[in-house]
Amino acid sequence: MKLTHHISSIITDFTEDVIMRFNSAKQIIDVITSSQSFSYQYNGNEVIVRSGGNDAHKIALDNGRAVNIITIDSKDVQKISYDSDGRMKQILLEHEGVVRSISTFFYAGGNLDYVLVEIKDDERLDSKYIFEYTNFKTDARTQSFQFFNESILGNFVPVTLRGSSSFNLPSKMIYVRKINNYDYKYATVYEYTYTMSPANGSVIGMSTKYTVQTKGGPIVITDNVNIASTCP
Repeated sequence: MKLTHHISSIITDFTEDVIMRFNSAKQIIDVITSSQSFSYQYNGNEVIVRSGGNDAHKIALDNGRAVNIITIDSKDVQKISYDSDGRMKQILLEHEGVVRSISTFFYAGGNLDYVLVEIKDDERLDSKYIFEYTNFKTDARTQSFQFFNESILGNFVPVTLRGSSSFNLPSKMIYVRKINNYDYKYATVYEYTYTMSPANGSVIGMSTKYTVQTKGGPIVITDNVNIASTCP
């Protein structure tokens, strides 16, 4: 599968190709962009993620899903649990055995409803990701459009190892950050629209408009992603 990114804003305007390669077992083996690359080496229930020619992460699998992620050049460990439907339930981020953050996933109607991220060192930094959805159904080709997990997991974890995805493609993601023990403040709003194939009506692209709130006022950025070839 090949994705093409075009990102434009008042700060930057560039196009980036993202190429994903799969093996005969439909396991992702490479993610290559103009700025970085990841390769994936499978050995039973373990995956080694390499970046820049070095081992970067070690992912332990259970039933084909990532359950333990070690960042090799640090002492960070992510421990992931799933519900009975194979969907992410919780991610614990530990550093030297101490829990630093807890991300808890909540679902409604077959879709991810919101994610609550609790920062154990400072509750004032807690945040929430809230989702709204389209009527477009997620399939093997379009599940890669669901980028929201990257904010929590990191972009090196293949979507194919993250458990079941939402039934529908998102229309909006709202990121809010706690400013005291009771209130949340809007920080960033992501709005998603989709491009359809005139040949068969399938989704072939996604545009993201996200508004970032800054002290100097909002910054609006657009990110256009197109599938350039068919996924296996």
